[in-house]
Amino acid sequence: MSDTVYVGGVYPITVVGATPQDLDKLNVAMWDAEGSYSAWTALVLASENGTTITINHSDDDSYYYTTQDGHAGNNINWDPDAGTGYVTQADPSHVAGVLSPALALVHEADHSMDYWSAPSDYVERLSYREVDNPDDPAIARYTNGEDRYVIQNIEPTQAVQMGETVRDTHQGTEIVLNNPSEHTDSSNTWKAYNGAQQLVNLGSFSPSSFSPYAPGAGPGGADVVGGGDVGGGGWYYYYYGS
Repeated sequence: MSDTVYVGGVYPITVVGATPQDLDKLNVAMWDAEGSYSAWTALVLASENGTTITINHSDDDSYYYTTQDGHAGNNINWDPDAGTGYVTQADPSHVAGVLSPALALVHEADHSMDYWSAPSDYVERLSYREVDNPDDPAIARYTNGEDRYVIQNIEPTQAVQMGETVRDTHQGTEIVLNNPSEHTDSSNTWKAYNGAQQLVNLGSFSPSSFSPYAPGAGPGGADVVGGGDVGGGGWYYYYYGS
């Protein structure tokens, strides 16, 4: 079963495996991304290139340009409840901040954009993997060359324009969220858009007292946008969604 959502109300994207709640969250994420022209462009190009979005609740944010390992080709896998608690090159042992599921969606759309704009360059970068080159400091904590390229060259502008922080690794942990716009800002404050599309403060984030649940998430938590809790925590592992 599939549904169709529209970037900016105009550009269609096919969505697979979504509940009505998932579709609501996807629309919130796309609305959030419209705050960045670069992010919005990546989603528009995903539409124009026929990229699909498959919903999951297992912390799988990834893009597959071709069919492999049971995944459809030209497909974004996205978990609407999985925020990214990222670590830094300077301190890879502690979460420095949390990126929203909305930005994770945009990150995967960036991969789609990269592939369709220059397929051979994309495949070359994707094939240069950290695990195969452990002595190369340039790829350290970036998983592969493609993720390094996106995180260093495309995502920073999108993150800043969406009011989020800029990371310098592709490692961290899942943070369970109820609101796909929820994130921490540069002042270590949890923020998210409410149902009236107003950016609201949700409390302070302290990297030294990490919790796998954001404010409003977890057992008994109150929703910000609506819907229940899906997914689980998991601390500490490498965040290897491509």
